[in-house]
Amino acid sequence: MVTTAVYIADVVQYDISLFQKWAQGITNTALAELVHTDYEWPKHLAAEYVQGQLYSYEYLETFLESPSEFVAQSCLFPLDTTQKQDLIEIYYSFDSRLMRELLGKKPTSHSRKDIESLALRLKIPLASCRRQVENLKRITKRVEDVEGVTLVEEIQQKFVLPLPVASQYAHTIFINSNRLDTTKRKLAPYKFDDFDACAHVFIDFWTSSTSTLTLDDIDELMVQAVRSFKNQVVDNRVRLEELRVQLMNHLTTMANTVPGNPAALPDNPGPCSVSATPVSPGANKTSTSLPPGQSSSAKSSAVKPSLAVSSVFGSFARPASRNPDTVHRLPSQMNFFGVYNAIPPSTNPYKNLTHALEYNPAFFKQYIRTLLRIGTLLTNSTEFRSIFSVLVEKVLEPCVQLHLSQLDIECLFDTIVAVVEAYVIVPGDSTSFIEGWTRQQRLVGKFLQGVKLAALHLLQNYSRNTMFNLSLARSKNE
Repeated sequence: MVTTAVYIADVVQYDISLFQKWAQGITNTALAELVHTDYEWPKHLAAEYVQGQLYSYEYLETFLESPSEFVAQSCLFPLDTTQKQDLIEIYYSFDSRLMRELLGKKPTSHSRKDIESLALRLKIPLASCRRQVENLKRITKRVEDVEGVTLVEEIQQKFVLPLPVASQYAHTIFINSNRLDTTKRKLAPYKFDDFDACAHVFIDFWTSSTSTLTLDDIDELMVQAVRSFKNQVVDNRVRLEELRVQLMNHLTTMANTVPGNPAALPDNPGPCSVSATPVSPGANKTSTSLPPGQSSSAKSSAVKPSLAVSSVFGSFARPASRNPDTVHRLPSQMNFFGVYNAIPPSTNPYKNLTHALEYNPAFFKQYIRTLLRIGTLLTNSTEFRSIFSVLVEKVLEPCVQLHLSQLDIECLFDTIVAVVEAYVIVPGDSTSFIEGWTRQQRLVGKFLQGVKLAALHLLQNYSRNTMFNLSLARSKNE
Protein backbone atom coordinates (compact mmCIF):
# COMPACT_ATOMS: atom_id res chain seq x y z
CA MET A 1 0.00 0.00 0.00
CA VAL A 2 1.41 3.37 -1.06
CA THR A 3 1.27 6.22 1.43
CA THR A 4 1.18 9.76 0.09
CA ALA A 5 1.74 12.89 2.13
CA VAL A 6 0.00 16.04 0.94
CA TYR A 7 0.95 19.49 2.20
CA ILE A 8 -1.33 22.46 1.73
CA ALA A 9 -0.08 25.97 2.45
CA ASP A 10 -1.44 29.43 1.94
CA VAL A 11 0.28 31.78 -0.48
CA VAL A 12 2.83 33.86 1.40
CA GLN A 13 1.76 37.46 1.79
CA TYR A 14 4.45 40.12 2.11
CA ASP A 15 3.64 43.25 4.08
CA ILE A 16 5.39 45.92 1.97
CA SER A 17 5.24 48.64 4.62
CA LEU A 18 6.66 46.27 7.23
CA PHE A 19 9.34 45.12 4.77
CA GLN A 20 10.38 48.73 4.23
CA LYS A 21 10.75 49.30 7.98
CA TRP A 22 12.71 46.05 8.27
CA ALA A 23 15.04 47.21 5.48
CA GLN A 24 15.58 50.44 7.42
CA GLY A 25 16.97 48.37 10.30
CA ILE A 26 14.12 48.74 12.79
CA THR A 27 14.31 46.07 15.51
CA ASN A 28 11.84 43.22 15.91
CA THR A 29 10.47 44.64 19.14
CA ALA A 30 9.90 48.04 17.56
CA LEU A 31 8.18 46.44 14.56
CA ALA A 32 5.84 44.50 16.82
CA GLU A 33 5.01 47.67 18.71
CA LEU A 34 4.24 49.47 15.43
CA VAL A 35 1.90 46.69 14.32
CA HIS A 36 0.25 46.69 17.74
CA THR A 37 -0.32 50.46 17.49
CA ASP A 38 -1.34 50.68 13.82
CA TYR A 39 -3.67 47.67 13.66
CA GLU A 40 -4.77 47.70 17.31
CA TRP A 41 -3.97 44.03 17.64
CA PRO A 42 -3.13 42.33 20.92
CA LYS A 43 0.60 42.40 21.57
CA HIS A 44 1.06 38.63 21.33
CA LEU A 45 -0.70 38.53 17.93
CA ALA A 46 1.36 41.48 16.68
CA ALA A 47 4.57 39.75 17.81
CA GLU A 48 3.58 36.49 16.06
CA TYR A 49 2.67 38.37 12.87
CA VAL A 50 6.00 40.20 12.83
CA GLN A 51 7.91 37.00 13.54
CA GLY A 52 6.24 35.27 10.60
CA GLN A 53 6.97 38.19 8.28
CA LEU A 54 10.61 38.36 9.38
CA TYR A 55 11.02 34.66 8.68
CA SER A 56 9.70 35.28 5.17
CA TYR A 57 12.03 38.27 4.71
CA GLU A 58 15.10 36.26 5.67
CA TYR A 59 14.15 33.62 3.11
CA LEU A 60 13.39 36.31 0.55
CA GLU A 61 16.70 38.13 1.12
CA THR A 62 18.69 35.28 -0.41
CA PHE A 63 16.85 35.71 -3.70
CA LEU A 64 16.99 39.52 -3.60
CA GLU A 65 20.76 39.27 -3.87
CA SER A 66 20.10 38.10 -7.46
CA PRO A 67 17.10 40.22 -8.52
CA SER A 68 16.99 38.98 -12.12
CA GLU A 69 16.56 35.39 -10.87
CA PHE A 70 14.03 36.54 -8.28
CA VAL A 71 11.86 38.14 -10.95
CA ALA A 72 12.03 35.01 -13.10
CA GLN A 73 11.03 32.77 -10.16
CA SER A 74 7.27 32.18 -10.30
CA CYS A 75 6.82 28.98 -8.27
CA LEU A 76 8.44 29.96 -4.98
CA PHE A 77 7.23 33.55 -5.19
CA PRO A 78 3.80 33.78 -6.87
CA LEU A 79 3.86 37.58 -6.87
CA ASP A 80 3.03 39.90 -9.72
CA THR A 81 5.75 41.97 -11.39
CA THR A 82 4.81 45.16 -9.57
CA GLN A 83 5.14 43.55 -6.14
CA LYS A 84 8.51 42.05 -7.00
CA GLN A 85 9.71 45.38 -8.35
CA ASP A 86 8.63 47.13 -5.15
CA LEU A 87 10.52 44.62 -3.01
CA ILE A 88 13.69 45.03 -5.11
CA GLU A 89 13.57 48.83 -5.04
CA ILE A 90 13.07 48.89 -1.27
CA TYR A 91 15.90 46.44 -0.69
CA TYR A 92 18.34 48.41 -2.89
CA SER A 93 17.33 51.86 -1.67
CA PHE A 94 19.97 53.75 0.29
CA ASP A 95 20.40 56.70 2.61
CA SER A 96 22.12 59.56 0.78
CA ARG A 97 24.05 60.51 3.93
CA LEU A 98 25.63 57.06 4.13
CA MET A 99 26.35 56.96 0.41
CA ARG A 100 28.07 60.35 0.73
CA GLU A 101 30.46 58.78 3.25
CA LEU A 102 31.19 55.87 0.90
CA LEU A 103 32.16 58.06 -2.07
CA GLY A 104 35.74 57.93 -3.30
CA LYS A 105 36.57 54.65 -1.57
CA LYS A 106 36.53 51.05 -2.70
CA PRO A 107 33.59 49.20 -1.13
CA THR A 108 35.87 46.36 -0.02
CA SER A 109 37.85 48.77 2.17
CA HIS A 110 35.00 49.18 4.67
CA SER A 111 35.56 46.94 7.68
CA ARG A 112 32.94 45.96 10.22
CA LYS A 113 34.37 48.51 12.63
CA ASP A 114 34.08 51.27 9.99
CA ILE A 115 30.43 50.41 9.35
CA GLU A 116 29.66 50.46 13.06
CA SER A 117 31.33 53.86 13.35
CA LEU A 118 29.30 55.23 10.41
CA ALA A 119 26.06 53.89 11.86
CA LEU A 120 26.78 55.53 15.20
CA ARG A 121 27.78 58.88 13.70
CA LEU A 122 24.93 59.09 11.18
CA LYS A 123 22.37 57.62 13.60
CA ILE A 124 21.36 54.95 11.10
CA PRO A 125 20.54 51.44 12.37
CA LEU A 126 23.52 49.13 12.01
CA ALA A 127 21.54 46.49 10.12
CA SER A 128 20.51 49.07 7.52
CA CYS A 129 24.10 50.28 7.12
CA ARG A 130 25.34 46.76 6.55
CA ARG A 131 22.64 46.09 3.97
CA GLN A 132 23.47 49.26 2.01
CA VAL A 133 27.23 48.65 2.07
CA GLU A 134 26.79 45.02 1.01
CA ASN A 135 24.47 46.07 -1.82
CA LEU A 136 27.07 48.51 -3.15
CA LYS A 137 29.78 45.84 -2.91
CA ARG A 138 27.59 43.32 -4.72
CA ILE A 139 26.65 45.65 -7.56
CA THR A 140 30.23 46.84 -8.02
CA LYS A 141 31.59 43.30 -8.13
CA ARG A 142 29.09 42.05 -10.69
CA VAL A 143 29.31 44.88 -13.21
CA GLU A 144 32.88 46.21 -13.11
CA ASP A 145 34.44 43.56 -15.41
CA VAL A 146 31.71 43.34 -18.05
CA GLU A 147 32.31 44.74 -21.55
CA GLY A 148 30.08 45.67 -24.45
CA VAL A 149 27.26 47.38 -22.56
CA THR A 150 26.98 50.55 -20.55
CA LEU A 151 27.29 50.53 -16.78
CA VAL A 152 23.72 51.74 -16.30
CA GLU A 153 22.33 49.11 -18.67
CA GLU A 154 24.27 46.35 -16.94
CA ILE A 155 22.95 47.38 -13.52
CA GLN A 156 19.41 47.55 -14.88
CA GLN A 157 19.67 44.10 -16.45
CA LYS A 158 21.25 42.27 -13.51
CA PHE A 159 19.47 44.04 -10.66
CA VAL A 160 16.18 45.02 -12.32
CA LEU A 161 16.45 48.56 -11.00
CA PRO A 162 14.73 51.61 -12.54
CA LEU A 163 16.86 54.08 -14.48
CA PRO A 164 17.22 56.72 -11.70
CA VAL A 165 18.41 54.16 -9.15
CA ALA A 166 20.71 52.37 -11.60
CA SER A 167 22.21 55.70 -12.66
CA GLN A 168 22.96 56.73 -9.08
CA TYR A 169 24.72 53.43 -8.46
CA ALA A 170 26.62 53.84 -11.75
CA HIS A 171 27.77 57.35 -10.80
CA THR A 172 28.87 56.10 -7.38
CA ILE A 173 30.86 53.27 -8.95
CA PHE A 174 32.47 55.75 -11.38
CA ILE A 175 33.56 58.01 -8.49
CA ASN A 176 34.82 55.08 -6.42
CA SER A 177 36.65 53.38 -9.29
CA ASN A 178 38.51 56.60 -10.11
CA ARG A 179 39.06 57.27 -6.38
CA LEU A 180 37.78 60.83 -6.74
CA ASP A 181 38.48 62.70 -3.52
CA THR A 182 35.41 64.08 -1.75
CA THR A 183 37.01 64.57 1.66
CA LYS A 184 38.65 67.99 1.26
CA ARG A 185 37.46 70.64 3.71
CA LYS A 186 35.97 72.80 0.96
CA LEU A 187 33.91 69.83 -0.19
CA ALA A 188 32.55 68.97 3.26
CA PRO A 189 29.23 70.87 2.87
CA TYR A 190 28.42 69.21 -0.46
CA LYS A 191 25.96 66.33 -0.38
CA PHE A 192 25.63 63.10 -2.32
CA ASP A 193 23.30 64.67 -4.90
CA ASP A 194 25.96 67.29 -5.75
CA PHE A 195 28.62 64.68 -6.52
CA ASP A 196 26.08 62.47 -8.28
CA ALA A 197 25.20 65.33 -10.64
CA CYS A 198 28.88 66.05 -11.35
CA ALA A 199 29.65 62.39 -12.01
CA HIS A 200 26.81 62.31 -14.53
CA VAL A 201 28.37 65.29 -16.33
CA PHE A 202 31.83 63.67 -16.31
CA ILE A 203 30.47 60.49 -17.87
CA ASP A 204 28.29 62.40 -20.30
CA PHE A 205 30.90 64.84 -21.62
CA TRP A 206 34.37 63.55 -20.79
CA THR A 207 34.24 59.83 -21.55
CA SER A 208 34.69 58.16 -24.90
CA SER A 209 31.59 57.30 -26.92
CA THR A 210 33.45 54.53 -28.78
CA SER A 211 34.72 52.58 -25.77
CA THR A 212 33.39 49.03 -25.30
CA LEU A 213 34.19 49.02 -21.58
CA THR A 214 31.32 49.09 -19.12
CA LEU A 215 33.21 51.43 -16.78
CA ASP A 216 33.76 54.63 -18.76
CA ASP A 217 37.28 55.88 -19.47
CA ILE A 218 38.20 59.50 -20.07
CA ASP A 219 38.22 60.32 -23.78
CA GLU A 220 41.89 60.44 -24.75
CA LEU A 221 41.11 62.13 -28.07
CA MET A 222 39.42 64.95 -26.18
CA VAL A 223 42.42 65.35 -23.87
CA GLN A 224 44.76 65.40 -26.88
CA ALA A 225 42.60 68.06 -28.53
CA VAL A 226 42.68 70.22 -25.38
CA ARG A 227 46.44 69.81 -25.09
CA SER A 228 46.93 70.69 -28.78
CA PHE A 229 44.77 73.82 -28.53
CA LYS A 230 46.61 74.91 -25.40
CA ASN A 231 50.01 74.47 -27.05
CA GLN A 232 49.06 76.13 -30.34
CA VAL A 233 46.88 78.99 -29.13
CA VAL A 234 46.91 79.65 -25.40
CA ASP A 235 50.67 79.28 -24.98
CA ASN A 236 51.18 81.69 -27.91
CA ARG A 237 50.92 85.31 -26.71
CA VAL A 238 49.76 86.70 -30.05
CA ARG A 239 47.08 84.07 -30.62
CA LEU A 240 45.91 84.27 -27.02
CA GLU A 241 45.43 88.02 -27.40
CA GLU A 242 43.50 87.39 -30.63
CA LEU A 243 41.28 84.96 -28.74
CA ARG A 244 40.70 87.51 -25.98
CA VAL A 245 39.76 90.20 -28.51
CA GLN A 246 37.32 87.83 -30.22
CA LEU A 247 35.75 87.02 -26.85
CA MET A 248 35.33 90.71 -26.00
CA ASN A 249 33.82 91.36 -29.44
CA HIS A 250 31.40 88.48 -28.93
CA LEU A 251 30.39 89.83 -25.52
CA THR A 252 29.89 93.32 -26.92
CA THR A 253 27.71 91.97 -29.73
CA MET A 254 25.60 89.93 -27.31
CA ALA A 255 25.35 92.87 -24.89
CA ASN A 256 23.84 95.00 -27.65
CA THR A 257 21.44 92.35 -28.95
CA VAL A 258 20.25 90.47 -25.85
CA PRO A 259 17.45 92.17 -23.85
CA GLY A 260 18.12 93.10 -20.25
CA ASN A 261 15.71 90.54 -18.82
CA PRO A 262 17.40 87.10 -18.59
CA ALA A 263 14.04 85.48 -19.34
CA ALA A 264 14.24 87.09 -22.78
CA LEU A 265 17.57 85.49 -23.69
CA PRO A 266 17.61 84.00 -27.20
CA ASP A 267 16.89 80.30 -27.51
CA ASN A 268 20.45 79.51 -28.55
CA PRO A 269 22.96 82.31 -27.86
CA GLY A 270 25.82 79.84 -27.98
CA PRO A 271 26.66 76.16 -27.87
CA CYS A 272 24.64 75.79 -24.66
CA SER A 273 21.69 78.02 -23.86
CA VAL A 274 19.39 78.90 -20.98
CA SER A 275 15.71 78.09 -21.12
CA ALA A 276 12.86 77.83 -18.65
CA THR A 277 10.87 75.41 -20.78
CA PRO A 278 10.35 72.05 -19.06
CA VAL A 279 11.54 68.92 -20.81
CA SER A 280 9.08 66.13 -21.44
CA PRO A 281 9.92 62.71 -19.99
CA GLY A 282 10.13 61.30 -23.47
CA ALA A 283 12.82 63.73 -24.50
CA ASN A 284 15.07 63.34 -21.51
CA LYS A 285 14.59 60.61 -18.91
CA THR A 286 14.50 62.12 -15.46
CA SER A 287 15.08 60.83 -11.98
CA THR A 288 12.37 60.70 -9.35
CA SER A 289 12.33 63.00 -6.33
CA LEU A 290 12.61 61.16 -3.02
CA PRO A 291 11.96 61.97 0.64
CA PRO A 292 14.67 63.92 2.48
CA GLY A 293 17.54 61.75 3.66
CA GLN A 294 16.65 58.89 1.32
CA SER A 295 18.02 58.34 -2.14
CA SER A 296 17.10 55.46 -4.40
CA SER A 297 19.80 55.44 -5.49
CA ALA A 298 25.64 54.86 -20.28
CA LYS A 299 26.63 54.76 -22.70
CA SER A 300 25.62 52.99 -25.95
CA SER A 301 27.46 53.44 -29.19
CA ALA A 302 25.46 56.58 -29.85
CA VAL A 303 23.72 58.14 -26.85
CA LYS A 304 23.97 57.92 -23.05
CA PRO A 305 20.84 58.22 -20.90
CA SER A 306 20.18 61.61 -19.42
CA LEU A 307 18.76 62.32 -15.98
CA ALA A 308 17.52 65.31 -14.06
CA VAL A 309 19.42 66.73 -11.12
CA SER A 310 17.52 67.37 -7.91
CA SER A 311 18.82 70.37 -6.02
CA VAL A 312 17.72 73.35 -3.98
CA PHE A 313 16.46 74.92 -7.20
CA GLY A 314 14.38 71.91 -8.29
CA SER A 315 14.99 69.56 -11.20
CA PHE A 316 16.86 70.63 -14.30
CA ALA A 317 17.16 68.47 -17.36
CA ARG A 318 20.57 67.34 -18.52
CA PRO A 319 21.52 67.12 -22.17
CA ALA A 320 21.99 63.89 -24.04
CA SER A 321 25.75 63.65 -24.37
CA ARG A 322 26.00 63.02 -28.09
CA ASN A 323 23.30 65.46 -29.23
CA PRO A 324 24.75 68.99 -29.58
CA ASP A 325 21.27 70.45 -30.13
CA THR A 326 20.06 69.46 -26.66
CA VAL A 327 20.13 72.29 -24.13
CA HIS A 328 20.93 72.10 -20.44
CA ARG A 329 18.58 74.05 -18.23
CA LEU A 330 19.87 75.71 -15.08
CA PRO A 331 18.60 78.38 -12.65
CA SER A 332 19.22 81.89 -13.89
CA GLN A 333 20.31 83.50 -10.64
CA MET A 334 22.28 82.66 -7.53
CA ASN A 335 22.50 84.59 -4.29
CA PHE A 336 25.82 84.17 -2.47
CA PHE A 337 24.71 84.99 1.06
CA GLY A 338 27.17 87.39 2.61
CA VAL A 339 29.64 87.11 -0.27
CA TYR A 340 28.12 89.76 -2.51
CA ASN A 341 24.74 90.83 -3.73
CA ALA A 342 23.53 88.93 -6.77
CA ILE A 343 22.90 91.05 -9.85
CA PRO A 344 19.17 91.88 -10.26
CA PRO A 345 17.30 89.74 -12.81
CA SER A 346 16.71 92.75 -15.05
CA THR A 347 20.44 93.24 -15.70
CA ASN A 348 21.94 92.10 -18.99
CA PRO A 349 24.54 89.42 -18.09
CA TYR A 350 26.63 90.11 -21.18
CA LYS A 351 26.98 93.75 -20.18
CA ASN A 352 28.03 92.64 -16.71
CA LEU A 353 30.68 90.37 -18.21
CA THR A 354 31.92 93.06 -20.58
CA HIS A 355 32.39 95.56 -17.75
CA ALA A 356 33.99 92.98 -15.45
CA LEU A 357 36.52 91.83 -18.05
CA GLU A 358 37.32 95.38 -19.14
CA TYR A 359 38.31 96.21 -15.55
CA ASN A 360 40.21 92.90 -15.27
CA PRO A 361 41.90 92.40 -18.66
CA ALA A 362 44.20 89.65 -17.38
CA PHE A 363 41.33 87.53 -16.05
CA PHE A 364 40.43 85.78 -19.30
CA LYS A 365 44.01 84.80 -20.15
CA GLN A 366 44.62 83.32 -16.71
CA TYR A 367 41.22 81.65 -16.63
CA ILE A 368 41.47 79.97 -20.04
CA ARG A 369 44.96 78.69 -19.16
CA THR A 370 43.57 77.18 -15.96
CA LEU A 371 40.62 75.56 -17.71
CA LEU A 372 42.74 73.96 -20.41
CA ARG A 373 45.35 72.79 -17.92
CA ILE A 374 42.56 70.92 -16.12
CA GLY A 375 41.68 69.25 -19.42
CA THR A 376 45.24 68.15 -20.14
CA LEU A 377 45.43 66.32 -16.79
CA LEU A 378 42.17 64.36 -16.96
CA THR A 379 43.91 61.15 -18.05
CA ASN A 380 46.35 61.45 -15.15
CA SER A 381 44.67 59.36 -12.46
CA THR A 382 46.46 61.17 -9.64
CA GLU A 383 45.38 64.61 -10.88
CA PHE A 384 41.87 63.47 -11.75
CA ARG A 385 41.28 62.38 -8.15
CA SER A 386 41.19 66.02 -7.04
CA ILE A 387 38.78 67.17 -9.77
CA PHE A 388 36.02 68.24 -7.34
CA SER A 389 38.25 70.51 -5.28
CA VAL A 390 39.84 71.85 -8.48
CA LEU A 391 36.41 72.83 -9.83
CA VAL A 392 35.67 74.76 -6.64
CA GLU A 393 39.08 76.41 -6.20
CA LYS A 394 40.16 77.01 -9.80
CA VAL A 395 36.86 77.41 -11.66
CA LEU A 396 34.29 78.82 -9.21
CA GLU A 397 36.28 80.96 -6.79
CA PRO A 398 37.91 83.22 -9.45
CA CYS A 399 34.43 84.01 -10.80
CA VAL A 400 33.04 84.67 -7.32
CA GLN A 401 35.96 87.00 -6.59
CA LEU A 402 35.04 88.85 -9.78
CA HIS A 403 31.47 89.18 -8.40
CA LEU A 404 29.86 87.19 -11.22
CA SER A 405 26.39 85.76 -10.67
CA GLN A 406 25.38 82.28 -11.77
CA LEU A 407 23.89 83.62 -15.00
CA ASP A 408 27.07 85.62 -15.63
CA ILE A 409 29.20 82.49 -15.24
CA GLU A 410 26.90 80.53 -17.51
CA CYS A 411 27.09 83.20 -20.22
CA LEU A 412 30.87 83.44 -19.77
CA PHE A 413 31.28 79.74 -20.52
CA ASP A 414 28.85 79.93 -23.44
CA THR A 415 30.94 82.73 -24.89
CA ILE A 416 34.24 80.91 -24.31
CA VAL A 417 32.90 77.77 -25.99
CA ALA A 418 31.54 79.75 -28.96
CA VAL A 419 34.81 81.63 -29.47
CA VAL A 420 37.03 78.57 -29.03
CA GLU A 421 35.02 76.45 -31.46
CA ALA A 422 35.04 79.27 -34.04
CA TYR A 423 38.76 80.07 -33.71
CA VAL A 424 40.93 79.03 -36.66
CA ILE A 425 44.71 79.48 -36.77
CA VAL A 426 45.07 79.99 -40.53
CA PRO A 427 41.73 80.67 -42.28
CA GLY A 428 41.63 79.53 -45.88
CA ASP A 429 44.12 76.71 -45.41
CA SER A 430 43.67 73.25 -46.91
CA THR A 431 40.29 71.55 -46.55
CA SER A 432 41.74 68.58 -44.66
CA PHE A 433 43.39 70.90 -42.14
CA ILE A 434 40.18 72.85 -41.59
CA GLU A 435 38.15 69.64 -41.10
CA GLY A 436 40.68 68.25 -38.62
CA TRP A 437 40.84 71.56 -36.78
CA THR A 438 37.03 71.74 -36.59
CA ARG A 439 36.83 68.24 -35.08
CA GLN A 440 39.48 69.20 -32.54
CA GLN A 441 37.67 72.37 -31.56
CA ARG A 442 34.42 70.49 -31.06
CA LEU A 443 36.19 68.19 -28.61
CA VAL A 444 37.61 71.21 -26.78
CA GLY A 445 34.13 72.71 -26.68
CA LYS A 446 32.72 69.45 -25.29
CA PHE A 447 35.30 69.52 -22.51
CA LEU A 448 34.51 73.14 -21.65
CA GLN A 449 30.78 72.43 -21.56
CA GLY A 450 31.47 69.62 -19.10
CA VAL A 451 33.45 72.01 -16.89
CA LYS A 452 30.62 74.53 -17.10
CA LEU A 453 27.85 72.12 -16.11
CA ALA A 454 29.79 70.46 -13.30
CA ALA A 455 30.90 73.82 -11.91
CA LEU A 456 27.38 75.24 -12.05
CA HIS A 457 26.02 72.24 -10.18
CA LEU A 458 28.57 72.88 -7.44
CA LEU A 459 27.84 76.60 -7.57
CA GLN A 460 24.23 75.97 -6.59
CA ASN A 461 25.47 75.07 -3.11
CA TYR A 462 28.51 77.35 -3.03
CA SER A 463 26.78 79.68 -0.57
CA ARG A 464 26.36 76.78 1.84
CA ASN A 465 30.06 76.00 1.36
CA THR A 466 31.02 79.62 2.06
CA MET A 467 28.93 79.84 5.22
CA PHE A 468 30.39 76.53 6.40
CA ASN A 469 33.95 77.82 6.01
CA LEU A 470 33.07 81.11 7.72
CA SER A 471 31.57 79.29 10.70
CA LEU A 472 34.61 77.01 10.83
CA ALA A 473 36.94 80.02 10.85
CA ARG A 474 34.92 81.68 13.61
CA SER A 475 35.03 78.54 15.76
CA LYS A 476 38.82 78.39 15.39
CA ASN A 477 39.19 82.05 16.36
CA GLU A 478 37.02 81.52 19.41
